[in-house]
Amino acid sequence: MLRNEQFSGNLGETPSFNDALSIDASGVWYYFDQAFERLGLIRLFYTILHKTQNGFVLKTPVEIVPIRVEDAPFAVIGLNADEQGNISLLLNDETYLPLNSERILRQDFRNILYVNVFERDEYRFEARFTRNAYLELANYMTEYPSGALVLRSFDTEFVL
Repeated sequence: MLRNEQFSGNLGETPSFNDALSIDASGVWYYFDQAFERLGLIRLFYTILHKTQNGFVLKTPVEIVPIRVEDAPFAVIGLNADEQGNISLLLNDETYLPLNSERILRQDFRNILYVNVFERDEYRFEARFTRNAYLELANYMTEYPSGALVLRSFDTEFVL
């Protein structure tokens, strides 16, 4: 298989291609502003997504392709809870992530909620909660007398 020099190589070599691939804040993947419709391709791309000093790239043994990520590379788009109240988060690649002790919930200065998905190359990949997923999660929160919100899932307590 020959390498397509027009669409690969070091970042910056092909300025017209540097913004060809992108992920918006809701976790939707785009190719030249056209939304991806093939979930299998999105799942494949997540397996080769890496973070470098210059941003995010898709890295194969023969190509490095830049990808613009608006916020976090993943998005939490929904959730499921079992009878015990244990929560599994639905990601934009339609996989589920248990909200357990391996997870870190953080809220930024805009009150946007994030959760860690996995680590690769010493970088912690996160998922941003969509507004609908955040509101759905709020149904499982309780308030401490101090006013702090707490969420319990898989014997883990998350204080927000």
